[in-house]
Amino acid sequence: MTRAARRPRRLIAAFGLALVLFIAFALHALWVVTHLDPSPGPVQAWMTPGYIMRTYDIPPEVMAQTLGLEPGSARGKTLEEIAEAGGIPLEVLLASVQAVVPR
Repeated sequence: MTRAARRPRRLIAAFGLALVLFIAFALHALWVVTHLDPSPGPVQAWMTPGYIMRTYDIPPEVMAQTLGLEPGSARGKTLEEIAEAGGIPLEVLLASVQAVVPR
């Protein structure tokens, strides 16, 4: 068999492999989308105020008032770090933030 005759077989094999991979990734994406939990769950200590505001659609002013801070002053800090810095028990801070989360 000549080189020219082998070339189409390689192209067909490469196309077949690409098609199999595409189908596998598409099925995986479909499985992930259909098995996602739409509810984010309760507020946890690892969450930052920005994450909480985006996830639960809370205005920055409400979050700042709940935390007792100026808006934007806790950027990048977790609730655990904010509680520790403010001398507030973590459970109290979590409960107060959870109270402003829409149900």
